[in-house]
Amino acid sequence: MPMNQNNPFSNIIRGVEADVLWALCEDPLFQTATAIARECGRSRSEVRVVLNYFAATEIVTVFQDGGYKFFRLNTQHPLHREVIALSQSFLRQGITTRNSFA
Repeated sequence: MPMNQNNPFSNIIRGVEADVLWALCEDPLFQTATAIARECGRSRSEVRVVLNYFAATEIVTVFQDGGYKFFRLNTQHPLHREVIALSQSFLRQGITTRNSFA
């Protein structure tokens, strides 16, 4: 199978998980599930399932303000540096830019 040139994470994980991880890498600020879903072209419900899983594994930090939950990559997670390095390697090569989910 050829390497996916649109999303580096889809080469090691599939589907929504890859898209959500890529969106989280592209924006280091807290984001809502709705914003991530819009960016990925995915439904909010499927993105929330992935974000809840990522929060349970602590790769994602969750911040709640009122009725809103905000998510971002957990900079203290042991794999944070490797995840960011993988996304940045694609960006340095000019292969992928924002909103290039496939």
